[in-house]
Amino acid sequence: MKKREIAISDIHGCLLTFKCLLEEKIQLTSADALYLLGDCIDRGPDSKGVIDYILKLQKDGFEVHCLRGNHEQMLLDALKSEFHEDRFMMYGGKETMESYNCTIREFQNHPHVDFYKNLRYYIELDNYYLVHAGFDFRESGAFYRIEPMLWIRDWYSSIDKDQLNGKIIVHGHTPQRKSLIEGMKEVMSKMQVINIDAGCYHYKKLCALDLTNQELYFQDCLDEVSY
Repeated sequence: MKKREIAISDIHGCLLTFKCLLEEKIQLTSADALYLLGDCIDRGPDSKGVIDYILKLQKDGFEVHCLRGNHEQMLLDALKSEFHEDRFMMYGGKETMESYNCTIREFQNHPHVDFYKNLRYYIELDNYYLVHAGFDFRESGAFYRIEPMLWIRDWYSSIDKDQLNGKIIVHGHTPQRKSLIEGMKEVMSKMQVINIDAGCYHYKKLCALDLTNQELYFQDCLDEVSY
């Protein structure tokens, strides 16, 4: 069986939706490689369950790679100061802490903290760059500046295709309707970019892109989420 490389972004604590997409729509196997492009947590009802499921997949021999999104960064920042804690709680952190059944201070010693701290900012594959939000090519060092990888929006006009060497950028962070994602997939080889955030907490869909076969999968949201 040919190995597939699958990318998913912005799960946002929607464990039921995530599991259905992987197990029923994609039918992920241990021969595949799964890339999660950040924002696995916040807003949805079971962020802890999402991370537990990811760790179980890895333990069971599945190849799963995880990137850091702005929501994972907000959680890590919240561990450092009350100012950042307030911001984290305002943008979905409340639901995350409820899933862990603890306060942010009590969370300091949770085993998942190391998982969040070890998340990478981007991954380079043979034909793709995978990142949460995007890259800022307006100045030198697009692949070194961390903040844009977590937070940037409206950056396509700055893309320097000479730096991509024919590779396609796959990202999330900014929710898009299903029809727009499908349209982007049709021209992604030309544009060299695609956004796969289908807005699980907003437009109520979770999207996966089979990077190997350039095929999209969508799953309607099965979880109750806040917006």
